[in-house]
Amino acid sequence: MQHSLVEKKLRQIILTDLIHERFGFLYKAHMELMLNWLKLLMSEMCLSAPEQKVLLSAAYGYHWGCGTLFNLDHSHIDSPFQHLPKCFQLAASKIERFLNYHFSKLFTQEELLKVAQLLEDQTHLDKRNDELSYLLWESSVIAWFELYQDQDSLLNKKNEKEVIGKLDISHLRAQEKNFHNQVSRQVFSSLME
Repeated sequence: MQHSLVEKKLRQIILTDLIHERFGFLYKAHMELMLNWLKLLMSEMCLSAPEQKVLLSAAYGYHWGCGTLFNLDHSHIDSPFQHLPKCFQLAASKIERFLNYHFSKLFTQEELLKVAQLLEDQTHLDKRNDELSYLLWESSVIAWFELYQDQDSLLNKKNEKEVIGKLDISHLRAQEKNFHNQVSRQVFSSLME
């Protein structure tokens, strides 16, 4: 019950924020796909309820910093992904504060820090990162790939299709070798067929 309460509030606030930002519908579409894939991956694994809560919270916060940065004058529309480290830092800070304010009784301090850490980890994944960081990243890569493939049916705005068109699809395909989770690898392979 607590898990669905947190998710309901996160959807309500974050999705509303995203759609009012520059490229918000793109981020919303990616986040929703990412959440679908993440839930599928979590169902295949033996994650505890607290781990699921932390992972889903991080997923909701995934793009929460991007819209703010793209509204600034120094944003580089020709290279939208150059801002990812700052996006993730801002998203980590925003989601941690939001969860602490609204759900301090449902999250331990350790869980709040973990949500933020999962987002910050997204810019520099390596062998030191844990399984949850990789699951979040893998679900994001799968969602970007699906969004790229189905952009005509998933995106309505021309400028957002232009941004998704800047994705290097061969780079996305090459990410499969970096997947740690076998289920993620299988899902990604099936999308590439």
